[in-house]
Amino acid sequence: MKKIFISIFYILLFIANCTPSVERYKNKARKELQKENSAKAIEYLQMAFEESLDDEFYPVGRRHNYSSLYFSANRNKLVLAENQPSKSKAYFTVYEVAKEDDWTRRVKGFIRNVGLSPNGIYSIINIEDAPDICRLELWDLQKKEQLSFSRSVSCSENAGVSDAGQVIFTDSNNIVMSYDLKADKLDEKYIIDDLKPPMKNIPARGSFQFSPGNILYFTYGSMGLYHLFYVKDRKMNLISKDGAFGKIYFLPGSDNPGLITGGANAHQVNFFNASSAAYEQYKTFPIRYWKDAVFISDKEYYFVEDNRLVYVNQEKENKLSFWASVLSADASGKVYFLSPLGKLMAYNHMEPKENSKSIFQLGWEIK
Repeated sequence: MKKIFISIFYILLFIANCTPSVERYKNKARKELQKENSAKAIEYLQMAFEESLDDEFYPVGRRHNYSSLYFSANRNKLVLAENQPSKSKAYFTVYEVAKEDDWTRRVKGFIRNVGLSPNGIYSIINIEDAPDICRLELWDLQKKEQLSFSRSVSCSENAGVSDAGQVIFTDSNNIVMSYDLKADKLDEKYIIDDLKPPMKNIPARGSFQFSPGNILYFTYGSMGLYHLFYVKDRKMNLISKDGAFGKIYFLPGSDNPGLITGGANAHQVNFFNASSAAYEQYKTFPIRYWKDAVFISDKEYYFVEDNRLVYVNQEKENKLSFWASVLSADASGKVYFLSPLGKLMAYNHMEPKENSKSIFQLGWEIK
């Protein structure tokens, strides 16, 4: 009995010594600063910061590092991509916000992009099988199963999917195609108009997205110049030709699209009234230079700038003690984001403890 107790003691001691600790990461950061390796020092301080946080900041735990985050338009489902270094397999995790529950599936290949239907019924995933060879997979997120649809596409393709199971994507010749899941029918020229790149002789890519009310929008472009279109009766209607990025934003419950426009350090998000014939702008947010943003209302939103999470309410900015990359929010206004190290974190107006904030400040002051 005594031998068993001693063995257990040494096992626990070994585990304790091997468990990453806040002080260990801080010490590693100091050593990197002595070597004038500021980038590595910041990384170790980010590790120390994340280790110091309470569990409530981690909605799916802290075991995994994710590559990307995607949210349904009604903000009830979140999909996390987890790519492996070998690129031979990947995982995606679906987090059900209302249930505070998550489930995971494995896919072969490397996840390049994920599109969700507005109410989180379906997901369309672009998966890379080999360099520059990709395919689309369609998943039923309610039944937690893959559907029979599969299609070879460009690896830069951002396909869209509606709640009715309509998949919209472009082929290698930039022809917009549609697949109807319920009819099991492929329309090889869904949009009558031909796509024309914003910049002549420079290849462009499409990014399709259905609004909360299942209205189809898409951006088309590359290299900081994107056109925003509204699709009606299988025709493209130009809303804006001044996009700086291809991502489309929506205010909660609104079908009016938003787009980042302007040059570096002079960006703004313009929201357009899609119900008017002229598609005039009706709301503008000056943003300097954002990495990502999510809107809680027309006066309250979060953005990421220089890898830091910032909260804005009534035009008053509050720089929060969190590093962040991509982000989104649920219907209650709780914000979810990936840290630069790939941890999924959540913030709902509860600040980290003083110890964590001091570690963040140490890292933030290193340039």
